[in-house]
Amino acid sequence: MKRNIFVIGMPKNGTTSLSEWLDCYSEISVSSVKEPHYFLPKDNKHRSVKSKVEYDNTFNEECETRVDCSTLYCFYESTIEAISKLSNSKVVFIIREPLAFIKSHYAQQYSTFDEVEDNFNKAWDRSEPPKNEYCRDELLVSYKEVLNYKNIIENINRHFNPDSRLFIYYEDLINHQEDTLLKILSFIDIKNINENDFKLPFSNKMKRKPQLSRYLHTLNKENVFYKMFSTFNKNIFKGVFRISYIENVLSKYGKERVVEPLSLENEKELYEIMNKQYDYIIRQFGDLPDNWKPRN
Repeated sequence: MKRNIFVIGMPKNGTTSLSEWLDCYSEISVSSVKEPHYFLPKDNKHRSVKSKVEYDNTFNEECETRVDCSTLYCFYESTIEAISKLSNSKVVFIIREPLAFIKSHYAQQYSTFDEVEDNFNKAWDRSEPPKNEYCRDELLVSYKEVLNYKNIIENINRHFNPDSRLFIYYEDLINHQEDTLLKILSFIDIKNINENDFKLPFSNKMKRKPQLSRYLHTLNKENVFYKMFSTFNKNIFKGVFRISYIENVLSKYGKERVVEPLSLENEKELYEIMNKQYDYIIRQFGDLPDNWKPRN
């Protein structure tokens, strides 16, 4: 019976690199659509795969293990519950030092036009998301809510038993690669492990970039050119058109928005939010990595 493995986030936590590394194993089929988000609520605009048949077709049916790295699954308990009901379902959840994560997350939201506020501190301070016709999910630009790690972990624990869930620090994935990757492979029952798998730096093994279609959500979906591009890119060119110049420009544009760090007042508020969660996180994940801020 096939195994269903879900790497459900968080965004900007190394899930792309992990998915491509896992895809090197013949027993594993990683979804050909990087983040299908099929199990998100049906009205969520991040759902790039909308039917069960289409979803199943993103995997190689000959492989015993299917891996779906849709990083937004973690934000919806209904989605976590839905994937928990699949046969042989397991979940991997990765978290990162909160200040580094939220800066990277904001930059991504800005570069994809889901965020319109060009001042990081103002985006953090606001009480509700601004009106933005291009925003696909207002939850993702509610930055204090996004940092509710504890709520996500509780939802995972509610629907997955201990043998079916694995919690990983992003910092361990980067700084203790071999041990962490071995732990992941053991968790998903991969037996044929080659010692050469761990000789190259983790970040150098992964080259996939987001597809151009990731940025086309700002266009009118009924536009004939949009439809033509999407059809050719998906069905004929198999997603070969990926961001090169445009990706670099847009990502740089987003990153430039966070050159100005959070103010001391806002950074203090961030860590006040996290201090309330640290004890619970430690009980689930183990001791905090060295680069996480002190709790006092």
